[in-house]
Amino acid sequence: MARQLVGPGGRRESVAVPETLLLAAYVAGCLLTWSLLPLLGHWNVPADNLEQLAWVLTPDWGYAKHPPFPTWVLWGFEQVFPHGLPLTYLLGGLQGAMMLAIAWRLACETLDARRALVAVLLISGMTYYTNRLHFFNHNTALMVCHAGAAYCVWRCVSSPYSPLVPHSPALRMAKARR
Repeated sequence: MARQLVGPGGRRESVAVPETLLLAAYVAGCLLTWSLLPLLGHWNVPADNLEQLAWVLTPDWGYAKHPPFPTWVLWGFEQVFPHGLPLTYLLGGLQGAMMLAIAWRLACETLDARRALVAVLLISGMTYYTNRLHFFNHNTALMVCHAGAAYCVWRCVSSPYSPLVPHSPALRMAKARR
């Protein structure tokens, strides 16, 4: 069974529901595993998580080493959930899951559903993206930003109404090869 999505330029695209459900189950399993495994395995706590837990006690406009955005995100979640390491592990895994979801959406716009699923599974096999899912720091926050930026560039380039396409020979060649 396929559902219809509206792609660039208003064209309809179908995404197979079984692959979507399979990917959602996979990402949820990864999120749970990487949120609980460090707690149950008594791993060494990443220094970045401890740094964020210290900084979140006194929210500020900036810190000596980093901009404040991830600390603000942690502070927002701490208004609902209890302060502690499990929350940082969950947020680190959530950022990885968000990156995979954006990659899935981009892959669905460029590939069929089965190949999009394989692409996201291959991305999740890269240790840069998944070996540090229990870390909550600026690098894990940037993974989501990079994936979002890549998706936005794709949407801009693939849109027939994009103001960038007529002005850039490289973008025109990339669009012609699509």
